[in-house]
Amino acid sequence: KKPIFLGTWNVRTLRETRRCAQAVREVHQYHPTLLDMCEVRWNSFGEIKLETGETLLYSGKANEEDQHEAGVALLLSKEAARSLMEWEPVSDRIITARFESRFQQVFIIVCYAPTNNAEEDTKDLFYSKLLVSNATVLQMGHRVYDATYTKNMA
Repeated sequence: KKPIFLGTWNVRTLRETRRCAQAVREVHQYHPTLLDMCEVRWNSFGEIKLETGETLLYSGKANEEDQHEAGVALLLSKEAARSLMEWEPVSDRIITARFESRFQQVFIIVCYAPTNNAEEDTKDLFYSKLLVSNATVLQMGHRVYDATYTKNMA
């Protein structure tokens, strides 16, 4: 058996290319199996194989021209990347991923909730998508939430 180390990091931005490399260097100190990152501020979605061997899954706003805000990512170690069965960029605030393990499948839901002062439509959309994601993985097996909830500091 090999333990799984989960981590969460509100990186504030990875918009500049050099920031991604800096984040990966810092992550190597802790050796997480899976690391969710919030506020990456990338648009679109995709999968990047890094030079260091890790895989970065990311999801942001749908259009490249949209304002760069929110955005989530999931950094996978080499071992986790080999176990990845599928992933889905649900929104700019939610990613789901399914992994094969020895005895059962493991589901990860990475989510980054809007603040209390966000527009009601934004909050309603986030929570409705989170409920749909939860219902989907609940039908398939176990789940793990790796959530970052922000609060408005007045």
